[in-house]
Amino acid sequence: MTSKRKRLIGLVTLIIVGVVVTGVVLANRKLRNVVQTGHVERIEVLDSIVSASGEIRAKNFVDLQTEIAGVIVDLPVKEGDRVKQGDVLLRIDPFQTRQDVASAQAQYDAAMAEAGSAQVQIATAEAALARDEFVVSASQSELTQTESNRDRLKSQLDRKRGLYEKQVISIDDFEAAESALKVAESQVVAAQARVEQSRSERDSARVAIDQWKKQHEAATRRAGGAQANLERMQDLLSKTTIVSPLSGVITKLNVEKGERAVPGILSNPQATLMTIADLSTIEAEIKVDETDIINVSIDDPSTVTVDALPDVELKGHVTEIGNSPIGDTGELTRSNTNQEGKDFKVVVRIDDPPASLRPGLSASAEIFVDRRENVLVIPLQAVTVREVRVDAQGHYVPPDPAELERAGGVGADAYAAGPPRDDRKTPKKELEGVFVFVRDVERARFRPVKLGIKGESDVEVLEGLSEGDEIVTGSYKVLRVLKDYDLVKVENHDAENAPRLKRSRRR
Repeated sequence: MTSKRKRLIGLVTLIIVGVVVTGVVLANRKLRNVVQTGHVERIEVLDSIVSASGEIRAKNFVDLQTEIAGVIVDLPVKEGDRVKQGDVLLRIDPFQTRQDVASAQAQYDAAMAEAGSAQVQIATAEAALARDEFVVSASQSELTQTESNRDRLKSQLDRKRGLYEKQVISIDDFEAAESALKVAESQVVAAQARVEQSRSERDSARVAIDQWKKQHEAATRRAGGAQANLERMQDLLSKTTIVSPLSGVITKLNVEKGERAVPGILSNPQATLMTIADLSTIEAEIKVDETDIINVSIDDPSTVTVDALPDVELKGHVTEIGNSPIGDTGELTRSNTNQEGKDFKVVVRIDDPPASLRPGLSASAEIFVDRRENVLVIPLQAVTVREVRVDAQGHYVPPDPAELERAGGVGADAYAAGPPRDDRKTPKKELEGVFVFVRDVERARFRPVKLGIKGESDVEVLEGLSEGDEIVTGSYKVLRVLKDYDLVKVENHDAENAPRLKRSRRR
């Protein structure tokens, strides 16, 4: 082989090697993911905040409605007036209700007169009963006397019969004694009849008393019903004049003098005459998402911002937490409805409300549900979830870089395709973690972490990272597809010098 031929073969070999090396380099560059990184930092204070929106309302307020229908004849107040408890707010034409009271009064008086008449009849019947009792006693005494006289004459007759048989007395004396006994026996029969008659009259008087007592009871009950109706009519008459149930400000006035007031049914808003609110205690009623409500507690400090006062932060605290979702009827009628997100009512009382605050204004609140001091934090966007291998205790089993290299590729795809261990016997589990940038090999390694409270832009790290560790923070598009042991290229640009988002706020 000539030297020229050797030089030609060497040149071709160099070209081929150059092409291969260039291809490998280009392939490696193509597989590199461009990422941004940050460091695990320690900050002085981290606040966990729950944000929600709602509206301003007064703690004590009342929507006034009428219980009777009628034309408003007097309206001495206007919207915005301050009233005291007991002040007259409006009057409804009382003519019809006043006539109803007069009719009810007449019915009550008639029932009372009927009850009084029955009472007189009872007294009269009781007097008659007393008289009949005396007559019964007198007739009973007379019967006793006649029976005694009969018995005496009978004894005399028996003696005279013996004397007559011995012919001591004459027949005339005997017959006279016999005649006297017959008269006495007839007097006994007459006395017995008078006793029965007086007893019958006495029993009739007792029955009459019972009848009049029943009539008096019925009349008394009718009088009670008439009295109840009278009191109801008097109550309706009193309600033609509506007075303020509390001291406060008329925040809404829906009627004018001359309009007709209509009784409200089931808090019909069209029947509300006016709204009075005690503005000394102002609250913000907000709707908190179901994922955040478990973190909210009574007395948690809060900052309320009103859209009408954008530059004013109002301090407050949580006073009420709803136990049921807003609008929940307790009936699980539709499965798709149960899958919708639910909100819970939370009431934040404003500690020092300004005079310009009005019920109904839109508001948003930030509730400080937890605070940590001197904590390690990472950006929220750095946290991701991956399905990884775990051991029997559920602990993460990181892949061996040597095995990945022997598999002939990089990343989790190659690791899943060609590691020497039996992947089918290794359980997998979704774990929350971050990607740590290993600067020596320019690769991203997945590391599970245990997180604590979440702030506005950062989250507390409890386990898995140390202060100063460099982690992948973006972009979100890359983090979604980044795999363990992927080659990465860091391009932070000016992100390292950019100010970090505010992590805590003054309570």
